[in-house]
Amino acid sequence: MNTAAHNKIVSFIWSIADDCLRDVYVRGKYRDVILPMFVLRRLDASADILALENQSDGLIREILNMN
Repeated sequence: MNTAAHNKIVSFIWSIADDCLRDVYVRGKYRDVILPMFVLRRLDASADILALENQSDGLIREILNMN
């Protein structure tokens, strides 16, 4: 990832933070909220991927057992 793409993503995340967290948290405390939420979202996405892989493995076994 080049610097321009990285900066674009960072700006996007901060703009969301400004829209959603304004008046709820002091701007200096955004990172205390954003980082844990980002980590939770990544864990959630990883769990979804693992669930899909497990489903596809079971489906493949089912198809192979049908023959």
